[in-house]
Amino acid sequence: MDKTHLNPFDNDDDDGGSEEGGVSRGPAPISLMLSTPLDVPRHWKAISYALETSQMDRFVLDTMREHFAVIARLVGDEKPESTGGMGAGLEYLLNENAVERAYLFITRQKAYGTEARIVLLKFFSELFARTLQPVLIHEQILRPLNRLLRSCEGVDNSRELCDAVVCVVHRLCMMVQQTNSLLDLFFTDSKVQQQSKFFVFTQLVPHMHSGGDVGKMARDGLLLCVSLAAQLSASNLGAFITSDSNFCQVLATGLSALYSDLPTSVEIVVDEWQSPLPVIETSVPQLRRFIQSLEFCNSVLQVAPKIVRSSVLTLVKEGFLAQVLGPALLQSSMESGAFATAYLTIFLKHITNPQLMRAFLSYICMGHCDGRSVFKTLLESMGSSDTKLCCVAMELFFSVVDLCCEDVMLLLVLKYLLTGSHVMPNQVKSIASSDVYCQATKQYLQLIPIACLNAETLYLDTVKRAHSPDNSGHVASPPPTSSSPTSSLTIERLSTSSIPTPSIPTTTSTTTTSSIP
Repeated sequence: MDKTHLNPFDNDDDDGGSEEGGVSRGPAPISLMLSTPLDVPRHWKAISYALETSQMDRFVLDTMREHFAVIARLVGDEKPESTGGMGAGLEYLLNENAVERAYLFITRQKAYGTEARIVLLKFFSELFARTLQPVLIHEQILRPLNRLLRSCEGVDNSRELCDAVVCVVHRLCMMVQQTNSLLDLFFTDSKVQQQSKFFVFTQLVPHMHSGGDVGKMARDGLLLCVSLAAQLSASNLGAFITSDSNFCQVLATGLSALYSDLPTSVEIVVDEWQSPLPVIETSVPQLRRFIQSLEFCNSVLQVAPKIVRSSVLTLVKEGFLAQVLGPALLQSSMESGAFATAYLTIFLKHITNPQLMRAFLSYICMGHCDGRSVFKTLLESMGSSDTKLCCVAMELFFSVVDLCCEDVMLLLVLKYLLTGSHVMPNQVKSIASSDVYCQATKQYLQLIPIACLNAETLYLDTVKRAHSPDNSGHVASPPPTSSSPTSSLTIERLSTSSIPTPSIPTTTSTTTTSSIP
């Protein structure tokens, strides 16, 4: 019997191997490598013919994969018309409603559903990476994309599908960052809707602490969304991140989980008084994962709006520092305590955000765990008989002192010099005045110009005058305020009970300076 192959993909039984589902496949007559944008209709017709089958099989899946990859490349490389029109390939896809037809076919199939979704996700990823045309404004592209991503939300999917979803969502975050008006296409403010208001953001949260390229793309995408929330202060994106998503909780608890994976002891070979920190950093692979998440937290605090910063800092203080880091530093084992102190020193060297550094320093100086002072425990470690613990404790305090924080210097050095007890007994007579009540300090502060002391009052008067109408009834604009961050790190002021008070009776001192060397 003479066989007339109306299907260009059919072939004789002896020409091609039998594929799953009983469909024989022959060589594709359309060149997949030497195509032009005018070949988009031919590639789509090849896919369309394959979709006419009633059941998904390996042959249909391979056809979709090959031809959708070429279509994404051809449409993505099209240049938009100078008159504002779209390219011929994109226009054909929109007229044929090709992407939605492919998605609807996938949803009706039970076999190869995950693989087919990966094919479409890779099509979107390649298209968004290449195209210069505003493809997201077209409903024929946006609707199947939304439905495809929604179908993957909150589902225990395969690793390959999750990677494809993260790649697409990362591309979307970049496009929304470049064109802020696209945010309205993905952000829904409906309280009735059961799904996420901003699923583009929530799709990335579970992969925040992942390793490899997937974790990097997830963190980059989340950082773009957080910075966008700070730029668009009038939008509800900042409130959504803190109230309607678990972003802040996952960020803080992820630090705790990654810290618990760090080993409490590692065989390292160093000289007796050589710093073990470089060896620990290179020999503990889990530490690299934690540093990545810590640096991401640091970056979030740099670009996030105030509402997000406040939530993240609160969770880091109450969750990671108080519940995880504190007990680790106060362990009874010298080996475990040495590694916990070494980890803390490494953390401080990777923190650049003043607010995050303030949180760490505040806990080091004033934190308590099980009724024990963290600061006193770390000080005692420098006098430990264990060489490793003593060495890492000294390096920790060297890093802390190197920050040049006034409160830290008061706690570590200055409060012990106020009483003059450090002076040798045979040199006490040479001291003109002990000044144990800091009278010299008070008189030094009195040298501040009156204009500086009344700066706040003067500024408020200026603002009041600026808001009051003049003779013409015009209200002037208020003077601009400085938005530059503070140049120094400060923590909560130490209570006066931490400064040793002499037991001698109070007397009135008229001296102006102290001659304590």
